[in-house]
Amino acid sequence: MATLVEYLLTLTSFLIVVVKASADWSAEDCFNLGFHKANLLCSSCDHLRQFDLDVIKDHCKQCCHADEDKDAIKKYPKAVLEVSFVKGEKAKAYPGLTIRYVRGADPSIKLLDNSDQVQDVLAIDKWNTDSVEEFLNTHLGNDESNEI
Repeated sequence: MATLVEYLLTLTSFLIVVVKASADWSAEDCFNLGFHKANLLCSSCDHLRQFDLDVIKDHCKQCCHADEDKDAIKKYPKAVLEVSFVKGEKAKAYPGLTIRYVRGADPSIKLLDNSDQVQDVLAIDKWNTDSVEEFLNTHLGNDESNEI
């Protein structure tokens, strides 16, 4: 078990070197390090110590968002829905939505800014159709006040 933890820490350290050394890491950079930026609350980073993972705490803090921001609703101008199959024609109701068919992929939504840069990645494998629609209605649009 200790060897696995050492291996993971070495791999994480290597990935950290590969990822740009900026304090403003993208969702994709964080995902490559094993952090899910969209769902990572900064208070979670404080729990790393109990698992002897203090070495990645700084990187966790660069990928998290403050706990008090969890109720804020962000609007994104575009999104990519990655699925292995889609039923129906409901996607046409969302002009900023692109559907990418990826064979064998777990479904996910990549939320993009106006420059098509990934801002957040959400795993949606446990969501039903109504949940996806509600999320898109809430978070997909060109609301200038909430735009990234």
